[in-house]
Amino acid sequence: MMVGAVSRQIDYLIAAGGGSGGSCNIANGAPGGGGAGGLLQGSISMLAVGSYAVTVGTGGAASTGNGAGNNGNNSSVAGLGTATGGGSGAGSANSGAGGSGGSGGGGGCQGGAAGSGGTGTAGQGNAGGNASAGGGAGGGGGAGGTGASAVGDNGGNGGAAISSSISGSAVSYCAGGGGFQRQGSAGSGGSTPSSTYGGGSTAAFTGSNAPGQNGVVILRYRTGSMTATGGTITTAGGYTIHTFTANGTFQVTS
Repeated sequence: MMVGAVSRQIDYLIAAGGGSGGSCNIANGAPGGGGAGGLLQGSISMLAVGSYAVTVGTGGAASTGNGAGNNGNNSSVAGLGTATGGGSGAGSANSGAGGSGGSGGGGGCQGGAAGSGGTGTAGQGNAGGNASAGGGAGGGGGAGGTGASAVGDNGGNGGAAISSSISGSAVSYCAGGGGFQRQGSAGSGGSTPSSTYGGGSTAAFTGSNAPGQNGVVILRYRTGSMTATGGTITTAGGYTIHTFTANGTFQVTS
């Protein structure tokens, strides 16, 4: 990074990739929902002319068999911080705990033994919900709230998203994925992610699970206060907005 900071303000939103929920193909098993990717928001008043590496984390890969999900990948902007990928939802094979991450994955259940939700990262997300000895699994945590614990056979819903208008319109980021009900029961599963970026995927039976949602990095500043390149550039409400949905470089030129 080049030296020579110039007074200016840049608003940022950094969302990591969401974790994937666990999967299940055995009787009386219930996998947990994936935790949302970590979410960082803020402003910086000084930024030097130079190049800033931007990393956009992808969602965790879908799980298979009775396995746990996979953690999402981190998103970061050099000099601004790193958002941690979402935690994996527990699989149904061993009543495991949800994985820790930006938000924690939901706990799973098998044979009446209940796993606990994973922990979230302070300032970025929340814990996942616990499974129930009755057979339901916990929902993954979200940036806006903890994942719901299961009640009886019913899987817990994923934690809430957070809405931001940094892109020029209101968008929801980083919701947790829902936990699954016990296989063969009449219980309802948890909700699907209610976010556009960074959400954990809902737990599911083998063959129908999905990966976690990819993250995103959004940077904006008052139009005319500085010049920069990188990402997809739009304008709204007097701001210039740079949206990164893949790795790139934010180049401050003046």
